[in-house]
Amino acid sequence: MSRGNRRIGLTSSERSLSIPAAVGGGSITVKDETIRIKDQSLVRARQAKIVEVARRVFREKGFHPATVREIGAAAGLTQGTLYSYARSKDDILFLVLDQLVREYQEAVKAAIAQEPDPKNRVRATIRAFTEVVSQRQDDILLIYHELHALERTRRRKLLARTHEFFEDVAGIVEKAAVDGVISTPNAYFTTQVITFLPAMIALRRWDMRDHLASRDVVEWIVDFIMRGLEHTSDVDGSAPNGAGGQTKLTKTAGG
Repeated sequence: MSRGNRRIGLTSSERSLSIPAAVGGGSITVKDETIRIKDQSLVRARQAKIVEVARRVFREKGFHPATVREIGAAAGLTQGTLYSYARSKDDILFLVLDQLVREYQEAVKAAIAQEPDPKNRVRATIRAFTEVVSQRQDDILLIYHELHALERTRRRKLLARTHEFFEDVAGIVEKAAVDGVISTPNAYFTTQVITFLPAMIALRRWDMRDHLASRDVVEWIVDFIMRGLEHTSDVDGSAPNGAGGQTKLTKTAGG
């Protein structure tokens, strides 16, 4: 077997996937070997189909009762074809959660792409993220309830992607604070609020859905956070040591 990126002639014992196909650039990792998949459009289409179907099956049956065989059948894929993309339910869970994080990353990037004003970029960020949370409530619950079920390497990869999103939002917040268009004693804390508060739409929907319209909740969360950023705070923005180097004291507007 050659040592290049393209490998053929694998035996059945070698077909033990360690990472789902197409996760990380359209390749399948088989033990220590990597098969490069040429047809990227097919990879993306099948990956999207598996995620779409898995989300529906998880929603209807619950994550734990659902089986890989059921997901494959619902996606119209043979067991062998499905195994080229996801060998286990852990693989499928990773694909679903990874797509969710990618989706709100892309939503925020699109929302601020044509928005030069730093304050409006903060508002656009909050709105874009909150709208994705509102639209993907089942997946938000899944990430909170089942993230621990992921194999350690995948869990770390997903958390790293989530941290990338957090850093993107923190950069937007810090720029607005330095420009003096928002008031925050601590950009790290503000970013935590922005990236967590919208999750209440999913985490508290068991009660809220009987009393509040989702569209209203999105607007109220955006306004609630923005109003808080328009008022000068007298709270000391310093943080104790050991905050992972993430805490930054940002300039308070007018001070």
